[in-house]
Amino acid sequence: MNGLAANMMGTARLLVPEFILIFAASLLVLWACFASAVSPEARQKLRTKSVLFGAITLIVAGATYFLAPGNVTLDPARVAFLNDALAQVLRPAGFIVGLVLLIFLAEQLHPRYAAEQVACLLLLVAGMNLVATANDSIALFVSLELVSIPTYILLYLSRTDSAGLEATAKYFLLSIFSSAFVLYGLSIFMGAAGSTNFVWLKQSLAEPTGMVSVGLLQIAVAMVIAGLGFRITAVPFHFYAPDVFQGTTTPMAGLLAVLPKFVGFAALLRLVWSIVLTKDLNPAFAALTVPAPEALAILAIVTMTVGNVLALLQNDLRRLLAYSSVAHAGYMLVGLAVLPDTSAEFSGAQAVLFYLLIYAMMTLGVFGTLLLLKKNGKPIETVHDIDGIGSTSPLLALVLAIFLFSLTGLPPTGGFWGKFNLFLAAWSTGSSTMRFLAFGLAINAAIAGWYYLRLVRRAYLHPQTEAVTFEANRSPALTAVVALGALLILGLFFFPNPLWQLLAQAG
Repeated sequence: MNGLAANMMGTARLLVPEFILIFAASLLVLWACFASAVSPEARQKLRTKSVLFGAITLIVAGATYFLAPGNVTLDPARVAFLNDALAQVLRPAGFIVGLVLLIFLAEQLHPRYAAEQVACLLLLVAGMNLVATANDSIALFVSLELVSIPTYILLYLSRTDSAGLEATAKYFLLSIFSSAFVLYGLSIFMGAAGSTNFVWLKQSLAEPTGMVSVGLLQIAVAMVIAGLGFRITAVPFHFYAPDVFQGTTTPMAGLLAVLPKFVGFAALLRLVWSIVLTKDLNPAFAALTVPAPEALAILAIVTMTVGNVLALLQNDLRRLLAYSSVAHAGYMLVGLAVLPDTSAEFSGAQAVLFYLLIYAMMTLGVFGTLLLLKKNGKPIETVHDIDGIGSTSPLLALVLAIFLFSLTGLPPTGGFWGKFNLFLAAWSTGSSTMRFLAFGLAINAAIAGWYYLRLVRRAYLHPQTEAVTFEANRSPALTAVVALGALLILGLFFFPNPLWQLLAQAG
């Protein structure tokens, strides 16, 4: 009993930063209820105060993370959440990404629903961090839903016209469908382990009890990957992405491009990659791991190819970036295909985490740059809207080019090392399948270069048809975030090793 109480107290201390986020979000919603009938002038003040409150909350929660859980020791077999090496990478990243997204959302908050939107973002960050720490099937599913439900609300509140409502409905319906897949797969794993705890699941797969057949476990793995494939926009679960990206605002499109990928890959690494598809499996379950590399390789090659080929056909910038997001999910699946028990010299999970962090920087950088640009006072919408910005806004054009070069995987940007590490992880296994996959990654990176560099060409070589201006009164915080992101992307090309070594243990 004392051990149980100690574990419960330890878990509570561990999750203090997330409790802060959830409590602050609840206060914001209550505040918004009492302030709903105020004048337009008061609403503008409420909007500013909501953003400031959200920023302070994220900073305090992040600071608490580094102060509170340092000496917490827990029994993994008796707790639902763990601050292990994977969580120690993704939780700080979650606070940083949340703060950046708050700065983005502040540019286009609804005057009436600003407090609710900030509250939803705080809940999203809390859910993402809880997924990264989840050590239990129920905890994982509830954490995933803590990401999904605020996302529906944010999509609805961000843009309430017909296009926004259509985007919300599509994301809502397909997300529920994917959650059902995940829940069904988790229920089979629970039956196999006789417990919801992941430690017990791993032990049951090492010492089978005969309670669950290999066939059922294969169905469970397929269901979980399919359900999480929706979140990472893997083919064929990507259909919602272009329509939802186009139908929502630029800040929300940036959120959908990054945050669900953090959540999806954290869950895949936590459950599928490090527990189900490992060398610790009993020989009775060998049928789980034998086809896994080939199946994941096929999923990766199809995802990156479909994303890149369809992106070539797009003129709407948010649709183009949606298909780009699909392609990048395929790149990261390359790392997952390199299972832990292979002879690869480079860790596939380490390469995935490295690329995931760099992907967040360069993708948010592109969306942030688009937020800084206006065409006749309206947001940038199409490829043609950026014609000639190299002459009217040279600094913004340069920053945009840096992020696009990084998305392509060209030096001197961090995106080069991201793709190169994934390539080496697959190539170093010596497997013909993995080497074919590495070759497919290289070919797809070249295809992607066509539509990314097309944007750079239009920015510098196409004549300007209408004025595209940078508004000097835009948020200094947004300008600072975009500039810092560009510097980090360049710096990671010359100094990638500190980040790579930081991820070694988590990988």
